[in-house]
Amino acid sequence: YAPVFEAALAAELPIVPAHLAPAEMRALRRGGAEALTPARRRELGLEGPVDPQEFRVLSDQIREAHCGYAPDAALPRMVDTQRAWNAQLARMLVLAWAGSPTSDGAGGSVVLIAGNEHVRSDRGVPIWLERIAPDARMASLALLEFDPREPDLPGSTELPFDYVWLTPRLDLADPCEKYRNQLERLR
Repeated sequence: YAPVFEAALAAELPIVPAHLAPAEMRALRRGGAEALTPARRRELGLEGPVDPQEFRVLSDQIREAHCGYAPDAALPRMVDTQRAWNAQLARMLVLAWAGSPTSDGAGGSVVLIAGNEHVRSDRGVPIWLERIAPDARMASLALLEFDPREPDLPGSTELPFDYVWLTPRLDLADPCEKYRNQLERLR
């Protein structure tokens, strides 16, 4: 993301950190959403139980992202962490928008720079943004890598993004093989 941030700094645009605090991330990893204070859960919209369909979809995504090594016992905490992270990113977008007035006094535009799982319109930040700012206009852009040796480009099926930017994969090594030893320690 360095070139994006360099361009923002060169244009003298504000950069607002949006991640959860490190202590919150640790608490979520250890105890799930219940490890957050009731006020913080309420602020993030995490008071109630996770919808079973949402839990299944996020669990599958997390399992796939961890090459099948995510332990079943850790999935509830991992799902809570992903949901809290997306909720926090959405919350910070709204706060940044409110703090960026235009000449007519309305909020300006804000941009979230995040990974593809966060910008998915079906389960990422856009869902959380819709919950807390239903009138917000948004668009998601995914940067999808493709293997130049493969004949089929990604995107041949419907993708959960408004826009897709295809870019050749620079590292052609299989990440599941590359990080196998680290992933096996998850078990």
